[in-house]
Amino acid sequence: MKNIPTEKMLIEAGISHTEYGNPPETYFSVKEVKLKFPDVKVSAKNVMPMAIGDGLVPSVKAIDIEAMTDFDKSIMQTVKNPPKK
Repeated sequence: MKNIPTEKMLIEAGISHTEYGNPPETYFSVKEVKLKFPDVKVSAKNVMPMAIGDGLVPSVKAIDIEAMTDFDKSIMQTVKNPPKK
């Protein structure tokens, strides 16, 4: 698929992250992922609040990040710029 960031890419991009579980899995800040990689989407069912820095941050594992489809992009464009009546 198109430009889906891997765990390594997210770490190299400086995305805030934390490890959780046994064995540990890495979770990344959803907000930072969306800022650095605007053409990806994250399903709400895969988002977990994780302690990153001083608070709980909506976070996601790299394997749960997907590329936006053309349909997703058209919906986002409509939401940002609704048609005038």
